[in-house]
Amino acid sequence: MFGGMSDHLQVPVHDFDPSGEYPEVTKYMGTKFSSELFSDEAIHFLNEYKSEEPFFLCISYTAPHDPRMAPAEFSNLYPPEKIKIPKNFLPEHPFDHGEMFIRDEMLAPYPRTPEIIREHIAAYYAMITHLDFHIGRVLEALDRSGHADNTIIIFSSDNGLAVGQHGLLGKQNLYEHSVRVPLILYGPGIPQGKKTDALCYLLDIYPTLCQQLNLPVPETVEGKSLLPVIQDPAQSIRESLFLAYTHIHRAVRTENDWKLIKWNIKGTETTQLFHLGQDPWEIKNLADDPAYSQQLLELTKLMKDHMRHLNDFCDLDKPNWGLPEEKHTTTEVRHLAMGKKIQLLNDAVPKYNTRGAHVLIDGIRASSQFDDGYWLGLEGEDLDAVIELGTAFAINRVAVGFLENQASWIFLPAEFSVSLSKDGIEYFMSESILINEPAKNQFRQIKDFSLDFPGKKAQFIRIQAKNLGFCPHWHLGTGKPAWLFADEIVVT
Repeated sequence: MFGGMSDHLQVPVHDFDPSGEYPEVTKYMGTKFSSELFSDEAIHFLNEYKSEEPFFLCISYTAPHDPRMAPAEFSNLYPPEKIKIPKNFLPEHPFDHGEMFIRDEMLAPYPRTPEIIREHIAAYYAMITHLDFHIGRVLEALDRSGHADNTIIIFSSDNGLAVGQHGLLGKQNLYEHSVRVPLILYGPGIPQGKKTDALCYLLDIYPTLCQQLNLPVPETVEGKSLLPVIQDPAQSIRESLFLAYTHIHRAVRTENDWKLIKWNIKGTETTQLFHLGQDPWEIKNLADDPAYSQQLLELTKLMKDHMRHLNDFCDLDKPNWGLPEEKHTTTEVRHLAMGKKIQLLNDAVPKYNTRGAHVLIDGIRASSQFDDGYWLGLEGEDLDAVIELGTAFAINRVAVGFLENQASWIFLPAEFSVSLSKDGIEYFMSESILINEPAKNQFRQIKDFSLDFPGKKAQFIRIQAKNLGFCPHWHLGTGKPAWLFADEIVVT
């Protein structure tokens, strides 16, 4: 499977192809619940593996990602009314954290209520328990295969969900509930029943396995082996960790339990300082307490050191962290098409088309926020609109603004074209722009594309923008529909 998430009863999959090529035509839908489907394939592999050569088996489960839809026998284990609300539950996050309306946060309305959060946690627990059951089946198959005593098993996961903590639902933040993940190692040479508080990244797993298997660690590997910690849980390999989310959140966490989080949302900076040993739920912010000013200074310096070492594109010493200014407000613009008739030939997603196609020629340029009510959004569809000016005008230029916000799966169009007509039937002139393949971009931006028609008279203007179709292979949403957001069509 590619893409990371799906309906757990309709999982798009490919059979393994050693060539690494997986065209759309070879994709089909799995007929079992995702956790069962992936586990059955792993069990089949273990049952059929007869070689004495080492094997590598990786199972990337999609559970407990939403939609949270565990089978009834597991859902019934967690009646919502018996679920405890976390100590750091809040109806809303105390300030704008920059992703208030990202998909994960829209799975429940604001303000959050204890009743709704209990339902979400119950469903989350049910999915995890169902997954745990199927992992158990895989381990039983490993036992039966005769390889269990000579196999290293590693269990870890994607970032966790807030499900009500700090007023959040998703994982787009740097609180402990979302950046900490489980890491369990089992196998020959690994002591059983030991726990450690040592800090690590998941990228430390690779050099750990290399050393455990007496293989050379490639020079390009940036992780550190966990073997010293495995052999002695009191040891440590990292004094601190650096954490980041897009261009708006940065954090450091030290082995003596101090944690600093900095937020930069629309030019407004917020600082949080926690002592996790005394406040594991991250409830009491100590940043403004003079008694902890020294810790604040030291952790800020540590954060800057990490950022410089990693060539972070953000710079805490510069205004707005050195980032390009985003357009946070709408602006008015007058032009020939303002208030005229417009017909949209493709259906925009209603959530981002609350005022209809007229939003494209209302004389107001949208902000860089896709949910400000002035954008027209299309999921996987092209933009195709016709403007009727009422009478023929001399057209000099047609420009359209498009939003790029890759973190929200919004990309610039692949092609932009404008055609002119006197009667709305035959188009006598057409110009187009081919746009380069998208490159990774951490920032939101509004980009105008324009085409010139020096003095050409027309009554009808057709604007077309080709959607990228699907998120690129390097993107988190690879294989999923890309969004195209268009705003003001300015005709001069």
